[in-house]
Amino acid sequence: MDNDNIVSSLVKQARSGSREAFDELVLLHRRRVMGIARAIVSDSSTAEDIVQETFLQTFMHLRSLNDPEKFVPWLDRIVRNQSFMRLRKEKNRRRFVALHGKPNGTHEDEGDWIAHDSDYTRGLTYDLDPAELHERQELLRQTASLLSVLTNRERIVFTEHIFGHKSAAEISENMRIKPSNVYNLLSRAKTKLKQETLQQELEPYLSERRAAGKPVSILLPGQPLRWDRGCYHSFLSITCEMLHLIPNGRTYSLTDISGLTGHAFRLCISPDLGPSGFTGFDWPSMVKSSWRNLGFTVKTEGRPGSVVPDVETAANAIRLVQQSLEHGYPSMGWNLSAAEFGMIYGYDDDVRQLTVADISGPNRRLAYAELCTLNGSPELFAAVVTGPDPDMRAPDGKLLLGKAVVQSLSAAVAHMRGEEKETRGYVSGLRAYDAWIEAFRTGAFINKLDHAMNVLLVLEARHHAARFLDKLQADFISKFGKSGASEWLQPLQAAQAYYERSEHCWHALARRFSYPDCGNPFDPGEAAAAIRLLEQAKDAEMHAAAALEGWVQRFSEGIIGLEYERAPKFFT
Repeated sequence: MDNDNIVSSLVKQARSGSREAFDELVLLHRRRVMGIARAIVSDSSTAEDIVQETFLQTFMHLRSLNDPEKFVPWLDRIVRNQSFMRLRKEKNRRRFVALHGKPNGTHEDEGDWIAHDSDYTRGLTYDLDPAELHERQELLRQTASLLSVLTNRERIVFTEHIFGHKSAAEISENMRIKPSNVYNLLSRAKTKLKQETLQQELEPYLSERRAAGKPVSILLPGQPLRWDRGCYHSFLSITCEMLHLIPNGRTYSLTDISGLTGHAFRLCISPDLGPSGFTGFDWPSMVKSSWRNLGFTVKTEGRPGSVVPDVETAANAIRLVQQSLEHGYPSMGWNLSAAEFGMIYGYDDDVRQLTVADISGPNRRLAYAELCTLNGSPELFAAVVTGPDPDMRAPDGKLLLGKAVVQSLSAAVAHMRGEEKETRGYVSGLRAYDAWIEAFRTGAFINKLDHAMNVLLVLEARHHAARFLDKLQADFISKFGKSGASEWLQPLQAAQAYYERSEHCWHALARRFSYPDCGNPFDPGEAAAAIRLLEQAKDAEMHAAAALEGWVQRFSEGIIGLEYERAPKFFT
């Protein structure tokens, strides 16, 4: 990667809140900024002050830079403006002294007249330029407002580390506290500043809502979150719960949702079989396609793998959630209290809180400001339902089931054959079987608990795959009779048989590595037996993909597909 691309990548990460990326930008450009400042002001001490002020303004306004590739000229403009501003101020100071003498309370050896508005910036030099004075005052006001939420110790540690570029060890020595205390203070300071920044970002929006007469609070009716449904996959559980809260919505079983969204046929893992494997897909595109097959459109905010949950993403997520709730639709969120999917089904602007439900339980309250500081997690994601998808609805408003099934099974085939774009760091489809087998051969597990949970997730998915295909066949028979649907039943029967064979293999794996005991995947004998079962499951799913592909082609092109579409009985 060339230097321009490196800088552009660092800018994007820093805009998302990465402290490490911002530090890298400072290290890469500090000498350049110092050289420009020194060339203009001809004084090393003054140039050092300008460098500090330049990076302060860069830190405060980085999100206003629309094009990361223009970072360097943008930074050059900031340092030149700061340098020339300093020269004009010095000129104005000398002119003021010549005309009026020194201001009261100052002495010749004090140099520039500084208002110590904070410990990390020299504040306002006496200046006769109203525009420059206003700009400087506004910057200091914003900074002081943010830092006011910190304790004195937090503020000192934060400013010394961020703007003074001092290491934790240096701060520890200067303040005579343990390095661990420095890290704790830094962590608390960053969390508070993020929350305060989000609060300030939201205030104008919330004021506009009040002025427009928008509802101050909403709580969708119903009893959400029945974790007794026995589903390990939180995306499927939350999707099921959301559908139960949607007005005039249809009742779906977990098998219905697993099949129509395609998750029954998916397999995605990290090479070390870590706990995040089954959520290792591109969330925005997958969530949109899943809900499309259920007959709804969605909008998303955020995505997995971002550096940190940034304030702008959190603010946009809250706006989308509120708009969706005003139309009677709940929303899906990631990491509402844990690294799982959860549901948002209420808000209250007076207390600045969302009402959420996830694996921790229903009716939890989550402060708006907490969305950008959740558990130190690097991911924030929200998906909101915006309404029925007209392309997936019949004139009477019912789901076009045949279209949904074709889209789901077509995507399943593409996924298993590796035609779907993979998320970096994860392996999916039939290739995931190869990665799992290789993990057994090398013993490359994070831990056996994670491995056991992955086994249960795949077993659950394959169970729903076989049941979904069985239900689809029953629906054909009820409409066309067994003889009339025989041509269309054969590939479905074959695919169901193969998924039942795969399910049998995963049952055997679950017995060997039962959760929570988890067995011993590191034992050579157990590993050899597991490899044989994985090879058999892979072979079954290769044949299942071929059978499904044949059925999709026949159904898409055949008259029976049109007849089936007109009067599906799948959910009746």
